[in-house]
Amino acid sequence: MKTGFLDRVLIYLFSLIAACLAVLAALRAFGLDLVETFFEGLSAAAPGLLWKLIVSGLAAVVVLLAVYAMVVITPSRKKKSAFVTLNADENGQVRVALPAIRELAMQALRGVAGSQDAEIRVYEDSDAISVAVNMNVTSDMHVPTVTMNLQRAIKEHIQKSCGVSVRNVTVVVDSVLPAPAGASFAPAAPVERPESAPQPAPIEAAEPAVSEETEEASGEEAPEDEEA
Repeated sequence: MKTGFLDRVLIYLFSLIAACLAVLAALRAFGLDLVETFFEGLSAAAPGLLWKLIVSGLAAVVVLLAVYAMVVITPSRKKKSAFVTLNADENGQVRVALPAIRELAMQALRGVAGSQDAEIRVYEDSDAISVAVNMNVTSDMHVPTVTMNLQRAIKEHIQKSCGVSVRNVTVVVDSVLPAPAGASFAPAAPVERPESAPQPAPIEAAEPAVSEETEEASGEEAPEDEEA
């Protein structure tokens, strides 16, 4: 609860009264009873029923201030919305109940192998939702693979079915149960890696071209060498 200026003033006043009463109680413990002196002076100034009414009024004010201070400092629990808004325009609003979204998450969970005894909670998260899953996994399943598949399945199923944006899916594995008799361990799903780019073919060095003039010149020089 947000406190305004008047709230702070009333809380300050109550705190001041409480501090004064604490000081008076401490003084009385040391033999100085200012409270009794105050009441005696008040009864002398306003004899009869008047002084009793004054004291009762002061006590009522202190009690009301105490109750008001407790109400102000007690955190208020805002009621969580049970719907998430899909669309809002001049034609009206389209909202989906959180229990309906939870049922969609349960449908997605049933299609994931290895998940058992799951508990799903759906929370409104601004313009999206958040999903929390508590579940058990059997020991014959690869836990990271099961949880990753579950997160992907819940997010995709909800977004495709009703168009609600899923901000995150938190999965907590509470326990790893013994595998059923005769069950074999399910290894992790292989991770797809991108194919490596094909290496370019090596470029062969081109043979030097021999011109016809060079061949003729070499043919003419050969007889001269023989004559020599």
